[in-house]
Amino acid sequence: MTAIQYFTRKRVATRLPYIDSIRGIAALYVAIGHIWQFLAFQPPYANLPKIFTLLNFGHAAVGIFIVLSGYCLMLPMATQGHVEQEAGWLPAFIRRRALRVYPAYITAMVISLIVIATTGVGLDPERIWTKGLNHFSGESIGSHLLLMHNLTRSQWTINTPMWSVALEWQIYLVFGAVLVPLWKRVHPYVMLTALFVLTAWTATIPSLSEKCLWFVGLFFMGAIAACYGTRTSAGVEGLGLPSKLWKLAGLRSAIPALLVFALTATMQNLIIMSDIALGIGVSGILVWLQRTWNRTSEHKVFRFLSAKPLTILGAMSYSIYLLHFPILEATNAWLVGKLPTLVVMAVQVCAVMPVLLGLSWLSYKYIELPFMRMGKRMRPEGISQPSSNVVTP
Repeated sequence: MTAIQYFTRKRVATRLPYIDSIRGIAALYVAIGHIWQFLAFQPPYANLPKIFTLLNFGHAAVGIFIVLSGYCLMLPMATQGHVEQEAGWLPAFIRRRALRVYPAYITAMVISLIVIATTGVGLDPERIWTKGLNHFSGESIGSHLLLMHNLTRSQWTINTPMWSVALEWQIYLVFGAVLVPLWKRVHPYVMLTALFVLTAWTATIPSLSEKCLWFVGLFFMGAIAACYGTRTSAGVEGLGLPSKLWKLAGLRSAIPALLVFALTATMQNLIIMSDIALGIGVSGILVWLQRTWNRTSEHKVFRFLSAKPLTILGAMSYSIYLLHFPILEATNAWLVGKLPTLVVMAVQVCAVMPVLLGLSWLSYKYIELPFMRMGKRMRPEGISQPSSNVVTP
């Protein structure tokens, strides 16, 4: 259930468990990174050892989630060699995505509001969590229920990481209603360029500059990676992609792109360039991984990424992402200012993180999984669809 199934001309069905593992590692990194951030920007712990700044790239992990989502959702169409839709595809797609996103999301939203009401951590203007914003206003709760709070003044209320869930939901709508119908009518690279130009333009508008709307381009990069990873050079032509770039897609594009990302990741004024480079790099790695898997699944990379603990971590990555913020901040409300810095971090990592993982597993098993099964039963006949955890998880 947690692995992706796809079809090629050479193999009838193949599983890609490493996708879940990558997602799980990214979700765990975000959670541990927030442990550091809660302390690094919170008096009296502002002067932490510099080595912990390596945990300050949670934004990049969200970019990885977005690329993975585009990759997973495009995979069934890429392996079939076409992007034609049968009647009713879009409504069914939206229903399945809603069943995947909403149940765990609403659960985490309720838990977050309970934590705020009982501990007050989100109300204190000195705390990192939302700086005393009004979490219980009609705008805050209503925009969260509609998954559009990332476009409003309530972007950072209730549960800060949820901004990316709203953004990904909006990208799903763009994917189903715009990108797929236009794929055969407009060259994919023209579409990709237009998406980046339009969304990068939003960075020049003060009210939209922090919304990261250019992530729709990263999602589309993941979709293109699915096409190049599953097809032959002749096969990608059938999907509207130039076969001359087939050999370039992979590590040849990933390595220089990731170098650019490494050089620009800490420069706030180059965040668009950094995110684009990250998208190209992650997409290239996904292409390389899939082509390598098609040749042999015994590669040492897959032996590591297919380890059971990592695939389980990937299965519950969405719940980890949704639940970590309120749980960590609730415990911070009791610990900050009472214990030394490294002791607080040790308690969070060694005691609180296992609790978070346990709750995330329960959320996955009893909330996510039943609704995902319901979504599978709604799938139109004849369409192969990968089981894809959300991003943002």
